[in-house]
Amino acid sequence: MIVFSKEAKALKKSGVLEEFLVLMSEIEAGSWFDLKNPNHLKWLKSKISKRIGSGGIFYGFYDTDHLPIGLYCLMIEDHPTIAGHAELLDLGIIKTHRRKGYGRRLIQDAVSKSKAAGMYCLYVSTYEGDKGAIEFYRNCGFTPVATLPGLNGPNDQGQIYLQLVLDNL
Repeated sequence: MIVFSKEAKALKKSGVLEEFLVLMSEIEAGSWFDLKNPNHLKWLKSKISKRIGSGGIFYGFYDTDHLPIGLYCLMIEDHPTIAGHAELLDLGIIKTHRRKGYGRRLIQDAVSKSKAAGMYCLYVSTYEGDKGAIEFYRNCGFTPVATLPGLNGPNDQGQIYLQLVLDNL
């Protein structure tokens, strides 16, 4: 039986790359990503650097033996005069741990951190064609609020954005 760690561990870039590189490649690019292709790796490392450079914090989750289970990246967009929001930029669970409630636990942790920062709501986006992810986020209380069709080029279904109001006002 796997016991989930109680707290998320904030990760440095090296932690993301060392412990979650395969998972991040799946989150960001799906099956087309080739870990042996130097251009693919350069792109992914740049994407992770941009997330961190713009204020995103990656959080890793581990079992009690300190083996990785999953991660997420949270961007807190606070503002001095209006209600702020947070955005869940990446969320993933290692394949062997899926469908065991860990994804929901990661969402709960992101919600807790967003509330603690005084945010009004939490946003997440996913590929419009990924009905499983959309259903998961809806089951976690998120509501679809916008779709950007063709975001990734012609004939692309686009990106759907979902919102969870945190009642922090």
